[in-house]
Amino acid sequence: MKARTRYELHKLLFVVVYWIVASNLYVLVRHVGSPYTPSSNVVDEVISIQSTVLLSTVGGLLTGLLIGLLEIFIYPRILKKLTFGMSILSRTLVFFFIVITSISMISTIFYLNRDYTIFQTAGFTLDYYATESFLSLIIYLIVVSSVMDFILQVNKRLGPGIILNMLSGKYYRPREEYRIFMFIDLQSSSKTAEKIGHFNFSCLLQDCFLDLSSILMQYEGFVYQFVGDEAVVTWSKNKGLRGSNCYHLYHEFDKLLQSRKSYYNTKYGHMPVFKASINMGKVTVAEVGEIKSELAYHGDVLNTASRVQALCNNYSKKILVTHVVAEELKNDKCLAVTLVDEVNLRGKENKEKIYTVNIA
Repeated sequence: MKARTRYELHKLLFVVVYWIVASNLYVLVRHVGSPYTPSSNVVDEVISIQSTVLLSTVGGLLTGLLIGLLEIFIYPRILKKLTFGMSILSRTLVFFFIVITSISMISTIFYLNRDYTIFQTAGFTLDYYATESFLSLIIYLIVVSSVMDFILQVNKRLGPGIILNMLSGKYYRPREEYRIFMFIDLQSSSKTAEKIGHFNFSCLLQDCFLDLSSILMQYEGFVYQFVGDEAVVTWSKNKGLRGSNCYHLYHEFDKLLQSRKSYYNTKYGHMPVFKASINMGKVTVAEVGEIKSELAYHGDVLNTASRVQALCNNYSKKILVTHVVAEELKNDKCLAVTLVDEVNLRGKENKEKIYTVNIA
């Protein structure tokens, strides 16, 4: 199963389970201690608490499926340009519309099946909209919906799994991990900013990093940080080397930029080119900061990757990798790994062999 598909299924499962729990929590809190739940309109119906729980479970399942599908297929396309707050507000308004429509449909089916006329059914529904029961339900659902949207948006900004790791305290104390890092940097960034202006330069970076993010999940990496015109992407060793993901991410990113050459030239009068380096090894990772907390990676692996990336212009290469990465990528018969040079890097005593990689 592809990484992106697995990620979307996890998101859908989270949304479905979230709404099933939220629906039943409302029933339990509102009707705890009562064996029956009286109906909230003029019809003298009595529904058992067991039936209510069943209905709320089914309702939560259907609501979760609908909202989950919206989150996967619709929202990313129509809401990606909105701010964090506006995105949550838009989702809440859509959800409110879904709730009103669903209640109206369920009410219509419920009463028409009991031989009430369409006018009586409309009257019962409108009567319910005027009750405290409906008001409390709407307030509860809007709060629950907003909390879910907030969790999804924060998870999107921090990266998959980061919230859970922070809640579990996984990185509360520093720990060692073996990771792969790729430094991706815009070539001739100062000249580009001077040429197109700082505002357009920022818009250019937004578009470039949006293109990078669109394929990131496919190659199982996540962005550790954006620093100016540079992105730092990281993988666990297994994920980064599986199918040579750590190289193919850069290769596909470069192809994607080339395929959008006319767009960049038309909008900015400039075609962006990125250079990259890859290194791997043991690093220390820990949660740092008090007022603003984030995960931070420390170690010589990152320093070496940064310094190797700075050599791309010297050798006219788009991508350079260290010896330890090259030895792993040589196992991929689809790649051609070529020694470029053996260099002295600032701050290191021993020379480092650097390689370039291409599709064979």
